[in-house]
Amino acid sequence: MSLILPTKRTPTTGQEPHGSTTEDALKSAWDYYNDDMRIVEAEREKEWEENMNTILIVASLLAAVVSAFLIETTKLLQEDSNQILKDAVVRLSAQYNNSTVGHYETPPFRAKATDVATNTLLIISLSLNLVAAVVAMLVKQWNREFDRGLRLITDPKDQALRREYRMLGSDSWHLAEIVNFIPVLVLLSVLFFIVGLFLYLLSLHQVPSWFLIVVSGSGVVIYFGTLIISIIDCRSPFRSAASRIGYYLYIRIRLILFATAKYRSDKRSSGFLEVNEEREKRHVNTRSVIVAAFQRLGNISHMTPRNSPRFYAIAQELLQYQPSHEDEEGSTAARDWVNLMGKIDVGLTDKDGRGLLFRAVTNTDVNALRLLQKIPGIRSRDRRGWNPLHLSAHDGVDISWMPQEIQEAYVDARDNDGQTPLFLAATNGHTAVVRSLLGHQRVNLNSKEDRHARTPLSVAAEHGHVEVVRLLLSQKDINVDAQDDSGRTPLS
Repeated sequence: MSLILPTKRTPTTGQEPHGSTTEDALKSAWDYYNDDMRIVEAEREKEWEENMNTILIVASLLAAVVSAFLIETTKLLQEDSNQILKDAVVRLSAQYNNSTVGHYETPPFRAKATDVATNTLLIISLSLNLVAAVVAMLVKQWNREFDRGLRLITDPKDQALRREYRMLGSDSWHLAEIVNFIPVLVLLSVLFFIVGLFLYLLSLHQVPSWFLIVVSGSGVVIYFGTLIISIIDCRSPFRSAASRIGYYLYIRIRLILFATAKYRSDKRSSGFLEVNEEREKRHVNTRSVIVAAFQRLGNISHMTPRNSPRFYAIAQELLQYQPSHEDEEGSTAARDWVNLMGKIDVGLTDKDGRGLLFRAVTNTDVNALRLLQKIPGIRSRDRRGWNPLHLSAHDGVDISWMPQEIQEAYVDARDNDGQTPLFLAATNGHTAVVRSLLGHQRVNLNSKEDRHARTPLSVAAEHGHVEVVRLLLSQKDINVDAQDDSGRTPLS
């Protein structure tokens, strides 16, 4: 069993990682092991205690019912003294009236086959029930004795090793399998009781016996139906100890009959408990399950900019499961994925109208930016009409990290005032950004904004950004004679 390593101190500052404390930093690996295993043991102890209490209650009620019927059915295995007395009186009366009638002799007794079968089934039922009750009481004792004395051990290593030694003993003796098999004994006891009761009622009258078959048969159909469903579909909520055993046997039969590659991985399992976990593990890491998990976790109505770091992390995880070209268009999984991404985008949109795409730019997240760009409905413009390139150009953020195809898509876009990214970069004197934008063939050097009809060169000269002016004048297509709404040129 692997151990959880202690939290390390940051080498450069000596500070603890976020969320940890000085006490955490002083813990050893044995302390972490003991802390985690105490949680596991407490959960297991509570679960087993509750299950065993339920089994004992059911077993006691079932034992009372079976015993009551056994008192009646065992009489069928004995001679009826009243009938013998009746026969003797009849024979004596016959002898009194006719002296030739012989002496009365008791006929040999032979129980009916159905009576023997009835009592056998009821005794088996009671026996299984008692065995389940005894084992349940033993489990309660084993449960309480497991960690006895461990808390008194002060040395963390000694405590951990003793705990692990006991855990290994539980694993080697298959204690978990024994605990999960107890409910099966109770169910078998109920089944034997129903069959025995049917035979007993059948010997009395057919109507109540068939009524019993209809009612109890319905229960049996429901039980085995849910059992089969849980074996076939690991998503079903009907899982139980019996379903784990059933799936274990199902896998073994498939291996024996077909030995297909699909089931060979399960052959390495150490028991029926692990088989079901392995099957579930193969199914949970899918887009539909992950999307459903984040839908449940996110609680979209509470998705606000205040919680933006949390939900941006969710979006980053979801981007790894983006629908591929092989996915059926309009499939439920793909549609749910797109809808959830859209809700996150809307939920995280700030007062300036900037959502996921702008967050990716702020975080210089290349992969997220590429993937978000392809999602229909993800907003690429804020309330000013800015796209991510506008924002970077205005703030003077280096855009070299941004994929070229995205720069090409946004390089000549105009905001609500007709301003291009180049115009914003020139206005604020961001020479490096201007140089990067000029590297695109699609960039419009002489685009005029709407308010005053100024060009990037005009506004750079107006604000005295000499380096930007020199850079723009070095372009062969620059128009130095472009006039604004006042009739002024860039160099006038």
